[in-house]
Amino acid sequence: MSLSKKMMVIAAVFFISAVLLTAFSYSFIARTVQGRVKESGMSQVSETAHTFSEFFSKLISMTSALAASMGSFVEAAPEADPSYLLVRYFVSLREEGVSNVFMAFDTGEFIDAAGRSCDPGAGSWYEETLARDRAIIPRPFAHPETGELIVSITAPAYSSGGALTGVFGLNLELSHLKKRIEEEKVFGEGNGFLIDRSGTVLISSLPGQELAGDVLASSDILAPVVKTLPHKGIRSEKATFMGESHILFYAPAGEYFSYGFIYPESSFRRFVLEIAVHHLVAWLIILALAAALFMPAAKEFITSFSSLSAVADSFAAGLSRSEGPGEVSKSVRVLADEIGGAVAESRIPEFRCFLGSMRNALDVIGKQSDEIASLTEQTLAMQDSLIKANSELLERQKIWRSTLSVMETVSHGGDSGPKFRRIVETIRHNAGAFGVFLANYKDGSILPLAASGYRSSARTDVIPHYQASVAARAMRKKKPIWVENVENDPDYCLIHPEVVSELEIPLIHSGKGVGILEVAFSGEPRERDQELIETLVPVASAIAGLLDVDDSRRDVKESYRYLTEKLRSVTEIY
Repeated sequence: MSLSKKMMVIAAVFFISAVLLTAFSYSFIARTVQGRVKESGMSQVSETAHTFSEFFSKLISMTSALAASMGSFVEAAPEADPSYLLVRYFVSLREEGVSNVFMAFDTGEFIDAAGRSCDPGAGSWYEETLARDRAIIPRPFAHPETGELIVSITAPAYSSGGALTGVFGLNLELSHLKKRIEEEKVFGEGNGFLIDRSGTVLISSLPGQELAGDVLASSDILAPVVKTLPHKGIRSEKATFMGESHILFYAPAGEYFSYGFIYPESSFRRFVLEIAVHHLVAWLIILALAAALFMPAAKEFITSFSSLSAVADSFAAGLSRSEGPGEVSKSVRVLADEIGGAVAESRIPEFRCFLGSMRNALDVIGKQSDEIASLTEQTLAMQDSLIKANSELLERQKIWRSTLSVMETVSHGGDSGPKFRRIVETIRHNAGAFGVFLANYKDGSILPLAASGYRSSARTDVIPHYQASVAARAMRKKKPIWVENVENDPDYCLIHPEVVSELEIPLIHSGKGVGILEVAFSGEPRERDQELIETLVPVASAIAGLLDVDDSRRDVKESYRYLTEKLRSVTEIY
């Protein structure tokens, strides 16, 4: 496929990728925004429902208190007119959204703050209140004269002796609650509504839903709310309203009501679609600019690549005709001249520079071709020597690997503790041992420094000088001791119950024993392995040097600490 066709394929792939990425971005952003809308809607509905619940709970508690006060008033002054007291209650509660205060006596008499003596809600709320014997919110009813939906809070009134006096109640104005619901929006969209337990719409900002007391239990949008009213907690689900898809949020607002909010999905999808279109337009603009800027350069590249291809073919043909080093040198010089002609034809500075560098390289290759022939014979002779030396090196590779690994660890700076742990881990790995134990030897006692293996349960306490051990015997003799079976050695000091055979190597530095290196094996007893001993002796010598340096460093630190204390004492005296 030619370069121009490849460029067209790349442009087509870029365009398809831009469309697919835009579609994926739309889907991803839509899901993300929908999730944020649900989180915000659930939070807002929960907060609003809680506010309504507290509002009605406060009024219910207030009604209970006022009912008790009215019962006490009637008992204390049975001949007095309670209208004045109802007016005072009404004036004090008007700011709470109360539109009227009334009292229905057990004698059948009814009065309210407006001075009316008739009962606008004849009978139902009175009987319901007495039946439940507590402050309640009865089923809302329409006013027989105005048709206005009335929500009341009633409570039985008793005398101090427990005798029924009547039923005290408040009527609520829903206008200020409706204003609050109409102001509730999620990202500037949506409508709220408040319904009671029977499905009667009390307040609604939904289009086409008026406050006429319509029972909407069979409505497509409110049916799920009515069905799930007995359940606690906040809910959300998809709903179809006015032929469009919406998200419905609802939550219980106290014992008697539920608050709901409906959000149109088209709102956030329109927002996401605008973002996706902007992304796609940006991709297309970038593609158009790239094509406009790159096409002229692509033509130059095609011409230069053709020239380079011709030079490469000549180079391959010239080398294939060469039979010996002299012919190779001649062919290389001819190719250098051909490349010089290609440099003059190229119009791209970078290609001209590249072909010029290639020509210089071919000149150098021509000069060095003669030297290569002579070096070939020397290389063959060196190869025989290297094969022989390699055989010798392989024989000592095992010893060098362990020694070099330990020496490298010793040469590193820093704390000695990590060095000791790396050393014993390396020795255990190379020796295939069950465990490796490294200890300091000081004043006849063995002080553990590091251990590897032993199923992570090696003995780490100090072995005192008076306790017999194979390690102490090796320190006295200053030579390695191999114990084929530790059960047969009376001086064996238990390090781990699974140890069967062990090698104790004293760490000697400048003729002084500074520590002990133990290599332990589990399973079956192992015979003396002289090759392993010879491998580990130089390693032990290096470890001994490290221990001696560590002890010296510790002594220097103690000396400096002592001098510091002395100088501090002298300074305090003067």
